Amino acid sequence: MKQSVNDIPTSLPCPSVALLCPSEVFDEGGCEGGRMSECQKKNMTNFYIIIGIIVVIAIAIAAVRGSFADAEKKAKYRYNRKDFFLSRAEHECYDALVEAVGLEYRIFAQVHLPTLVDHAIRGQNWRAALAHINRKSVDFVLCDKAYLSPKLAIELDDKSHERPDRQERDREVERILREAGLPLLRLENRGNFNPGELAQKIKETLNPKSTFRHS
Repeated sequence: MKQSVNDIPTSLPCPSVALLCPSEVFDEGGCEGGRMSECQKKNMTNFYIIIGIIVVIAIAIAAVRGSFADAEKKAKYRYNRKDFFLSRAEHECYDALVEAVGLEYRIFAQVHLPTLVDHAIRGQNWRAALAHINRKSVDFVLCDKAYLSPKLAIELDDKSHERPDRQERDREVERILREAGLPLLRLENRGNFNPGELAQKIKETLNPKSTFRHS
């Protein structure tokens, strides 16, 4: 059967597949997949921008820390020898302690807590536990002469111990030593120290049960 010229369509219909017809995709919104592709591209671009910013910040922080570390390594601080190891009150107390119990105990001054108690206990953060006591100390420690085993810690309280922050520190030191099993004797600084009274207080602190029975 022959077709006439009038029977031939003047325009071809748009293909039925929407993805192959851009005019229908964007004019009528028929291609939802096309819009999601553009959205994904934008999201990926934003994602890479954020990652880039984070990387730049991390590099900057590392550089700053490194510069401070290098400065600490290169810095050479200067120091002068102190004229006295102990304050006047501490020296007087030390002399009284030597007279009171020097024949029985070794007496050490300005002892830091990490020297007296062990922080490496299972179940706790060892580094944090050490940092907690690293800057804390007691004025005197009595050790036995045979093994230098610490037997008694002594704190000499002056006016600085009346400050709220110092009182909080004192309570924490007391707790630490109590839980570690090391007795603590607090002495009030009255300007003079009686060796006989010190010997009695030390005996009572080290042997509280025997003192209770005698009373």
